[in-house]
Amino acid sequence: MYKRIITFLVIFIIFSQINAQIFTQADPFYLFEQEKKSFTADQNKSKNFLFRPFLNHTDTTLYGTWSVGFRTELFFNDNAPNLENTSDRWIGKGISFFQGLRFAYTNKFLSFSLEPYYFTNQNKDYADSWQNYFYTFLDSVKKPERFDQPWREEKFSKLNDNRPHGDEPYRKTGIREAQVYLHYNGLGIGYSNANMWWGSGYHSSLNMTNNTTGFPHLMIGTIQEQRIKDIGINFRYIFADSLKHNAAKPFFTAITSSITYYSEPIITLGFSRSYLTGGNRVSEDITRKEAMLIPFEPLYLEDKVDSTGNPLSAVDIWDQTLVGYITATFPKVGLVIFVEYGRNDSSWDKDDFTRQPDHSAASVIGLRKYGFFGNPNLVGGIEYANLIKTKYWNDRMSADWYDRWNFDYWSYDGRHWGAHSGPDSDDFSLYFGYMSDKLTIIPSFNYERHGIIDNKIPEREYEYIAPPPNDWLKIWGNGHFWPEVKREFRLDVKYKYKNYSFNLYFEHEVIDDDQFRQYIRDGAQFAKYFQNRYSGVLWLGVERTFSKSELSKLLKRYLNKN
Repeated sequence: MYKRIITFLVIFIIFSQINAQIFTQADPFYLFEQEKKSFTADQNKSKNFLFRPFLNHTDTTLYGTWSVGFRTELFFNDNAPNLENTSDRWIGKGISFFQGLRFAYTNKFLSFSLEPYYFTNQNKDYADSWQNYFYTFLDSVKKPERFDQPWREEKFSKLNDNRPHGDEPYRKTGIREAQVYLHYNGLGIGYSNANMWWGSGYHSSLNMTNNTTGFPHLMIGTIQEQRIKDIGINFRYIFADSLKHNAAKPFFTAITSSITYYSEPIITLGFSRSYLTGGNRVSEDITRKEAMLIPFEPLYLEDKVDSTGNPLSAVDIWDQTLVGYITATFPKVGLVIFVEYGRNDSSWDKDDFTRQPDHSAASVIGLRKYGFFGNPNLVGGIEYANLIKTKYWNDRMSADWYDRWNFDYWSYDGRHWGAHSGPDSDDFSLYFGYMSDKLTIIPSFNYERHGIIDNKIPEREYEYIAPPPNDWLKIWGNGHFWPEVKREFRLDVKYKYKNYSFNLYFEHEVIDDDQFRQYIRDGAQFAKYFQNRYSGVLWLGVERTFSKSELSKLLKRYLNKN
């Protein structure tokens, strides 16, 4: 039986084609290389990276096109959980190991990919220096149940330094980046648990990133951009039934769309509209059919008022997020400029929107440049994400982005699937480096703030703090303090040798005013010892793609032995 299967695989390999990459993944780890390669003189080969993953090309041969490869990664983390946009890899304190085998295939009517993987992390206890001080020298202070858990308001509980997994060590195995589509030249229907990324940024996006584990979902639409002369069109409908790693287990429904005009520059306009509905922690009911259709409801609340005429009939507790995208790409000079703007509630009418367009708004802006100073191997860029409470926060009720307790704060498997900086935050990133076909060296700097407007230490945690808080300790009313600030210095190095890719990534992180406790700094001489938290991560990886001849030889050798 097994010999017959192997024989079929040998015949399949001999007559089929092999390609290094069938799908462009959501992971921004690969974005620079993929985007740079897309800048060609032939605009028919240019790519639109706004909504990922997508199919690079379809194949019309009898046996189609396939690709196979593996990757092995080792992580060393000396403190709190760290790293963003890492999908299934949750990097807690200690040593982590990831092993994955990737396989993808496509022909004219069928495309699929899958990656069986194994991940383990030591998940050691960690504590910031503030905790070490009090629990070492003050025996009277009550120790919390989770010594290592960051103490913040609930809305800040899904940041990437949170520790949602209690197992020591933490292990995870399964099949990730799995997607299968029945389609005709890139237009069709399928099911997937692959990560998604909506937006032109490499560091952050408002509606969807790969900051956490991908969730299973139905997809209908374009897995490959549909081109009509100089116009490219994308449209996707996405529905996830009961997110299992979200405490509320809600429905997730979304539509995304973009239109691209291929000229000089290439202009892309797009939008995404997503909803969280239902779940087990809300009092209102919604049927599966209603949840599946909700992204097509009217844009303004006044258009949803029922026959009673009561304005309250238009209001519900479902969480809408609407984001628009504009990207201008200049292939001849290697420049990408992008703007992402969104709102997380509904305006009453057009007048309400025009009078306060930035109410409950957030944005991402940035640019990337390939070929600085006439050198094709120099790359750099800048990106800024702004999710700060808007200027109307004190006059008009509006929740922060991702501040929805009834939907587990827009989290899956313990982390936000939107911007990793979370509610009431901003995030600035700057990078400049060298990227050739074989060698990449890109240093970068990241400055991130949490709780810029609305932050305070939860009252239930005051019992752990000595002395109790007093009015003079407050920066401004309602117990607010200075924001928590994260500074990161990074170095990303990649080297390619034949079919191997060797990766080295180093990150040093400093947290100022950790968990909004900077007020201790103002009244204690030992403040510098525990107002900051330091951590570092070293990531070593190797990836290998197999050629057609290599696999054919391996399978033939197996047949000869048997």
